Amino acid sequence: IDFAVFTGKPVELGGIGVIGFILLNTFNSTDDQVLMDTVVASVGVISIVIPLVNMVAVSLPEEQRGVGIGMNTLIRTIGSSIGPVIATVFMDTYTAWIVDIVNNQFIPIASVPSFTAFHWIYITGMVLMILNLIVSLATRNYVIKTSVRTAGH
Repeated sequence: IDFAVFTGKPVELGGIGVIGFILLNTFNSTDDQVLMDTVVASVGVISIVIPLVNMVAVSLPEEQRGVGIGMNTLIRTIGSSIGPVIATVFMDTYTAWIVDIVNNQFIPIASVPSFTAFHWIYITGMVLMILNLIVSLATRNYVIKTSVRTAGH
Protein backbone atom coordinates (compact mmCIF):
# COMPACT_ATOMS: atom_id res chain seq x y z
CA ILE A 1 0.00 0.00 0.00
CA ASP A 2 1.35 3.39 -0.99
CA PHE A 3 0.64 5.52 2.06
CA ALA A 4 1.70 8.65 0.19
CA VAL A 5 -1.72 8.50 -1.48
CA PHE A 6 -3.37 9.13 1.88
CA THR A 7 -1.61 12.41 2.54
CA GLY A 8 -2.35 15.91 1.41
CA LYS A 9 -5.23 18.33 1.32
CA PRO A 10 -8.13 16.04 0.28
CA VAL A 11 -7.61 13.88 3.36
CA GLU A 12 -7.20 16.87 5.65
CA LEU A 13 -10.21 18.75 4.29
CA GLY A 14 -12.43 15.69 4.14
CA GLY A 15 -11.29 14.83 7.63
CA ILE A 16 -12.36 18.26 8.89
CA GLY A 17 -15.87 17.67 7.53
CA VAL A 18 -16.07 14.21 9.09
CA ILE A 19 -14.81 15.58 12.42
CA GLY A 20 -17.45 18.32 12.23
CA PHE A 21 -20.26 15.79 11.83
CA ILE A 22 -18.81 13.62 14.62
CA LEU A 23 -18.80 16.72 16.85
CA LEU A 24 -22.41 17.46 15.88
CA ASN A 25 -23.41 13.92 16.75
CA THR A 26 -21.53 13.97 20.06
CA PHE A 27 -21.73 17.52 21.43
CA ASN A 28 -25.18 18.94 20.74
CA SER A 29 -26.59 19.82 24.17
CA THR A 30 -26.37 23.60 23.86
CA ASP A 31 -26.79 26.15 21.11
CA ASP A 32 -23.13 27.13 21.40
CA GLN A 33 -21.98 23.54 20.90
CA VAL A 34 -24.15 23.11 17.82
CA LEU A 35 -22.93 26.45 16.44
CA MET A 36 -19.25 25.59 16.84
CA ASP A 37 -19.73 22.04 15.51
CA THR A 38 -21.57 23.43 12.48
CA VAL A 39 -18.70 25.83 11.79
CA VAL A 40 -16.23 22.92 11.77
CA ALA A 41 -18.45 20.78 9.51
CA SER A 42 -19.07 23.72 7.16
CA VAL A 43 -15.35 24.41 6.77
CA GLY A 44 -14.87 20.79 5.69
CA VAL A 45 -17.79 20.84 3.25
CA ILE A 46 -16.88 24.19 1.71
CA SER A 47 -13.23 23.18 1.42
CA ILE A 48 -14.33 20.35 -0.86
CA VAL A 49 -17.05 22.18 -2.84
CA ILE A 50 -15.03 25.26 -3.85
CA PRO A 51 -12.08 23.40 -5.44
CA LEU A 52 -14.51 21.33 -7.53
CA VAL A 53 -15.24 24.31 -9.79
CA ASN A 54 -11.52 24.87 -10.34
CA MET A 55 -10.97 21.17 -11.01
CA VAL A 56 -13.73 21.15 -13.63
CA ALA A 57 -12.39 24.32 -15.25
CA VAL A 58 -8.83 23.04 -15.42
CA SER A 59 -9.66 19.51 -16.55
CA LEU A 60 -11.83 20.42 -19.55
CA PRO A 61 -10.82 21.93 -22.87
CA GLU A 62 -11.55 25.64 -23.12
CA GLU A 63 -14.50 25.18 -25.48
CA GLN A 64 -16.22 22.79 -23.01
CA ARG A 65 -15.57 24.67 -19.76
CA GLY A 66 -18.86 26.56 -19.73
CA VAL A 67 -20.89 23.37 -20.10
CA GLY A 68 -18.73 21.56 -17.52
CA ILE A 69 -19.07 24.31 -14.92
CA GLY A 70 -22.81 24.48 -15.65
CA MET A 71 -23.17 20.72 -15.12
CA ASN A 72 -21.20 20.99 -11.87
CA THR A 73 -23.54 23.73 -10.67
CA LEU A 74 -26.61 21.72 -11.71
CA ILE A 75 -25.46 18.59 -9.88
CA ARG A 76 -24.52 20.62 -6.79
CA THR A 77 -27.97 22.28 -6.83
CA ILE A 78 -29.72 18.91 -7.13
CA GLY A 79 -27.66 17.63 -4.20
CA SER A 80 -28.52 20.72 -2.16
CA SER A 81 -32.22 20.13 -2.78
CA ILE A 82 -32.07 16.42 -1.91
CA GLY A 83 -30.36 17.03 1.46
CA PRO A 84 -33.30 18.80 3.14
CA VAL A 85 -35.67 16.10 1.87
CA ILE A 86 -33.54 13.38 3.49
CA ALA A 87 -33.34 15.39 6.72
CA THR A 88 -37.13 15.88 6.69
CA VAL A 89 -37.69 12.14 6.28
CA PHE A 90 -35.57 11.48 9.39
CA MET A 91 -37.29 14.28 11.35
CA ASP A 92 -40.74 12.98 10.37
CA THR A 93 -39.88 9.34 11.08
CA TYR A 94 -38.28 9.80 14.51
CA THR A 95 -40.44 12.04 16.69
CA ALA A 96 -41.03 12.63 20.39
CA TRP A 97 -43.99 14.20 22.13
CA ILE A 98 -43.86 17.28 24.30
CA VAL A 99 -46.41 16.73 27.05
CA ASP A 100 -47.86 18.80 29.85
CA ILE A 101 -49.34 17.43 33.05
CA VAL A 102 -52.74 18.85 33.95
CA ASN A 103 -54.70 17.33 36.85
CA ASN A 104 -52.35 14.34 36.88
CA GLN A 105 -53.05 13.63 33.20
CA PHE A 106 -50.56 13.82 30.37
CA ILE A 107 -51.69 16.26 27.69
CA PRO A 108 -49.75 16.00 24.41
CA ILE A 109 -48.72 19.45 23.24
CA ALA A 110 -46.62 18.84 20.13
CA SER A 111 -44.73 16.21 18.20
CA VAL A 112 -41.15 17.27 17.49
CA PRO A 113 -38.11 15.58 15.92
CA SER A 114 -36.33 13.41 18.47
CA PHE A 115 -32.63 13.08 19.23
CA THR A 116 -32.60 9.94 17.08
CA ALA A 117 -33.66 11.97 14.02
CA PHE A 118 -30.71 14.32 14.41
CA HIS A 119 -28.40 11.40 15.15
CA TRP A 120 -29.26 9.85 11.77
CA ILE A 121 -28.96 13.20 9.99
CA TYR A 122 -25.42 13.61 11.37
CA ILE A 123 -24.53 9.99 10.56
CA THR A 124 -25.73 10.55 6.97
CA GLY A 125 -23.55 13.66 6.78
CA MET A 126 -20.54 11.68 8.01
CA VAL A 127 -21.13 8.93 5.45
CA LEU A 128 -21.44 11.46 2.62
CA MET A 129 -18.24 13.22 3.72
CA ILE A 130 -16.41 9.88 3.80
CA LEU A 131 -17.70 9.10 0.28
CA ASN A 132 -16.49 12.54 -0.86
CA LEU A 133 -13.14 11.76 0.70
CA ILE A 134 -12.88 8.45 -1.17
CA VAL A 135 -13.80 10.11 -4.47
CA SER A 136 -11.28 12.91 -3.89
CA LEU A 137 -8.56 10.34 -3.21
CA ALA A 138 -9.41 8.56 -6.46
CA THR A 139 -9.32 11.81 -8.46
CA ARG A 140 -6.01 12.63 -10.03
CA ASN A 141 -4.54 16.07 -9.70
CA TYR A 142 -4.67 18.23 -12.78
CA VAL A 143 -1.76 20.45 -13.69
CA ILE A 144 -2.18 23.54 -15.82
CA LYS A 145 0.15 23.11 -18.76
CA THR A 146 1.86 26.22 -20.02
CA SER A 147 4.25 26.51 -22.88
CA VAL A 148 7.45 28.45 -22.51
CA ARG A 149 8.77 30.18 -25.60
CA THR A 150 12.34 31.21 -25.90
CA ALA A 151 13.46 34.29 -27.79
CA GLY A 152 14.01 33.65 -31.50
CA HIS A 153 12.18 30.30 -31.62
